[in-house]
Amino acid sequence: MMAIHNQITTRPNPFVSSITLEITTNEDKPGVVRMAGEDGRIYQLFLWQLKKGINISNISNLNRLASGKYMVDVMDQDGRVLCSTKVIK
Repeated sequence: MMAIHNQITTRPNPFVSSITLEITTNEDKPGVVRMAGEDGRIYQLFLWQLKKGINISNISNLNRLASGKYMVDVMDQDGRVLCSTKVIK
């Protein structure tokens, strides 16, 4: 049996003031979403109770961020990165 791996997609990319996250996971589990700049500074951090299958959420109020590249990571409770993607403003 083939397991679904954890996967994240974002739209739109590049973004202006908000991004929609779509995370696919193979089991119910708590996750932590972290959005950080290239300098390592964390701009968003929130808990997300992921359900098996597709999970959709939105990060808004990003219009004040400077233009540049940002990493969006989804981590488990132990801080292990389950999936990540780059977004551009």
